[in-house]
Amino acid sequence: SPVPWGKTMWMAFLRDSKFLRLTLAVCLISPLVGQLSIFASVFAFRELKFEAQMAAGLWMSTSIARLTLSPAAGWLTDRWGARNSLLFWPALSAVTFFPLAIFPGVITVFAATALAAVAWSGFSGAMNALTCGIPKPEHRAGHFTLLGFCMIAANSAGPVLVGWMFDVIPYRPGFMILGGAALAVTAIGFMLL
Repeated sequence: SPVPWGKTMWMAFLRDSKFLRLTLAVCLISPLVGQLSIFASVFAFRELKFEAQMAAGLWMSTSIARLTLSPAAGWLTDRWGARNSLLFWPALSAVTFFPLAIFPGVITVFAATALAAVAWSGFSGAMNALTCGIPKPEHRAGHFTLLGFCMIAANSAGPVLVGWMFDVIPYRPGFMILGGAALAVTAIGFMLL
């Protein structure tokens, strides 16, 4: 009897060791890149006492950064290659956690949230290039679907765990931990890819 299509998709996904390594790297890196924008802004309003109007300014700065710098991020992916770019953006995000911890203030919060937006664009472009480039054409749709499924799980767990961490420890040491974790995960991604 024929194998159900869902089972076939999973079997092809689990047999593709190169794509599995990409999936693992992305699912480790992606949640940490996302925490930069989420918790930099939470920190700004809870600890640094930003006024409500600053929320509009933060949103505007991230939108402008994404709009103006995302094409450059795509150009870098084309120039450096998707693998190198996939690792560059989380490493840059990781380094950005440290100024939030050491020099907290308006400039570091705005810079961190803007950089997080650009890093996410660069990371997404590199990830999509690898997602299309690694699997066989007949497996691309299934692999991309299952990668998305894994990323949803990872990106859902990330904010919950980091939010719990910030309920237990102060923000500044928490940002140091996140920066160190993001650098470690980027190094693991380098080994996986």
